Amino acid sequence: MQPLWKLNSGHFFGWRREDDLFDASGHHIGYFAADIAYSLTGEYIGEIRESDFIARPVNRIHAAAGGRSSRGQIRVVPRPDRHPRPSKAWEDPEV
Repeated sequence: MQPLWKLNSGHFFGWRREDDLFDASGHHIGYFAADIAYSLTGEYIGEIRESDFIARPVNRIHAAAGGRSSRGQIRVVPRPDRHPRPSKAWEDPEV
């Protein structure tokens, strides 16, 4: 499993396990198509940046994708926040 942090704030976001996305508490909240994250309802969440950060581009609209069923919850140990990588071109995802 790959831990993920929000790019601008450095706050711990959650986990990527293969093509599934889990929040910091281990709830299945979405999925990946390549390095683009979508919610279970198909709404765009953001993209992987610098391999372990997630962010969404400012002023760019992304098309929605198909929805998926929840895989429930996994056991996780939350990670501490990290040093942020502030960028005017990217914003933290809201989930």
